[in-house]
Amino acid sequence: MPESFEGAFRTYVSLLLDQSRRAERSAIRSAQLAATVVKAAEEIESRDEFAQLAFATGIEFGIAKEGQFEKQFFWKSYVSAFWRLSGVYEALFEGKAIDYADVEARYRAAFSATTNRVTYLAPIQFVEFGSMPTKRLDFEIRQFTSEELDLILHNQTKRIFYTWAALDLRVLSKCWFIVTEATVPAPQLGFWILRSGDFGKVGLKYSQHPAPIESALARLALVDWLRHEMSYDHKSSPPIREHSRHLGGIYPDVPFVLSVSDNLLAPPQAAPDLSRLATEPIMNDEGEEIGERPVIGLHVYGHEPEEMSDFLLSVSDQLGKVRAFKEWAFLDVALNFLVKAFVNKVELEQMLWHITAIEATIGENVNNGLTELLRRRVSTIFGTTNAERDKLKKRFKKLYEFRSALLHGDTGFSTHEIHMGHLSEARDLARCLVLWMLRFLAWIADGHDGKSVPTRTEILKLIDLKSDERERLIPILNRLPSDFPTVPGWGL
Repeated sequence: MPESFEGAFRTYVSLLLDQSRRAERSAIRSAQLAATVVKAAEEIESRDEFAQLAFATGIEFGIAKEGQFEKQFFWKSYVSAFWRLSGVYEALFEGKAIDYADVEARYRAAFSATTNRVTYLAPIQFVEFGSMPTKRLDFEIRQFTSEELDLILHNQTKRIFYTWAALDLRVLSKCWFIVTEATVPAPQLGFWILRSGDFGKVGLKYSQHPAPIESALARLALVDWLRHEMSYDHKSSPPIREHSRHLGGIYPDVPFVLSVSDNLLAPPQAAPDLSRLATEPIMNDEGEEIGERPVIGLHVYGHEPEEMSDFLLSVSDQLGKVRAFKEWAFLDVALNFLVKAFVNKVELEQMLWHITAIEATIGENVNNGLTELLRRRVSTIFGTTNAERDKLKKRFKKLYEFRSALLHGDTGFSTHEIHMGHLSEARDLARCLVLWMLRFLAWIADGHDGKSVPTRTEILKLIDLKSDERERLIPILNRLPSDFPTVPGWGL
């Protein structure tokens, strides 16, 4: 008859206490702590007491019945992870006291959890902030000291038990991070879940990053980062501004995302390749290299962090308003393509996705004349004079020609001269159009009277009206009978 869970748990804790008392303190206090603790943990987990605890845990918290427990491997891995990630092994072999009742409560909570809380830290490179207040947002942008990162990332535990997950905190402490959290379903214990309905299904994914980070990037992609380049001419404004051949080559980048879960039953995330962080050497007065620092091309200083925080909060509020209406789901499609362009490392692909974001915002399925349609709408929205409208039409036509030549296999594509300024123009137009549409839809939502809202097709028709046509028609539209044009008596 196998031991009860309570009995198996008490027996294993007693074994731990006994083994820790026998440990050689001189070795534990030395630099050999990690090797000592790992060796002791491996020896203890080879004992029958550990196997009994894993078996009893599976019976207590799984669906297995006595005599039908074929998946003991799973439960041994869960139990082993708990003692490592909870810090109990470390505490005991460092000579620290543990609260038996507290450990048992944490053990039960870990195996009974239906959800887990995950913290995501995404280094955002090429940009430096003087500070970054993030008022009432669901994410923040901040730096951490090495000590703070050590606690958040449980790096001490990783250095002991999961060396492949340990991180160089000296490098990461120089980074700014996008930080956010999410509650996720806890994994079902004792099974590999394979859903037959998911086989062959292609999911919609616009970046390699977790959804909470992608959500933050969707708002950061709407920021006018170009104005934070040191060489930027603040006399001009998007999207009319001129773009030099070399300006606009640096945008924020998220090379990887660190995730930390409160799930104590699974190994941590493997350490990413920190060489993906762009660095440059630090030189002393004698020209000798004395270290390295992150490459910075964008600076958000002075009053700018506060302004950016206000902008992000405004955009977040507007997105909440627009997402309340299913008729406007097209805006999220356009925003997702903007994110895909924002995180893409390949310049020509960036251009393609920016143009795709423009089409998702103001494009239509027409047999021919799409280029002219898009040119006209872009110029109508942003041009305030005939000269500006002509300039915008010419600029968009050139960008669309690049896009078409690339997509349609133009053998002469390699002869097209594309420079960073063209990519910057594509970013500017796409970002400004998506932002304009967001603000327009939010403005409509603010005045929503409880009736149906205009569809995308109706909104595009409104854009296509010339200014003098709107002036003539709006007073009439406001007075039209509700049953127009089939008004009783008008045709008699």
